[in-house]
Amino acid sequence: MITQGNRQSGRQLLIKNRVVSDAEQIPFYNNKLADSWIQKLIHENASILPIAGIGSGFAPAISNGREVSTNAGFIDNLLILPEVYITIVETKLWRNPQARREVVGQILDYASLSF
Repeated sequence: MITQGNRQSGRQLLIKNRVVSDAEQIPFYNNKLADSWIQKLIHENASILPIAGIGSGFAPAISNGREVSTNAGFIDNLLILPEVYITIVETKLWRNPQARREVVGQILDYASLSF
């Protein structure tokens, strides 16, 4: 961990199975990553979301589906939590201009549905 100096120019490492390698840096405007990639990542690894910090009943999250069809549109990721909480995840790349405004409206539309 870099504790002093310029953190922005720090080296990014990937540690997998105790093997350390340089992480691939992807240019800001590269279309290599898309919302669907993030959805798949969350679907297969719901534990990467930091929802355990909300409270003891919020982990572990179990994915219940991707692109779940509703009357309000498609929910990107639908998770079920141990206390039978339903969690709706809407993914947007931060470079996506919709990320700032429309996502809140989408979540409110989804939350108003009866499951």
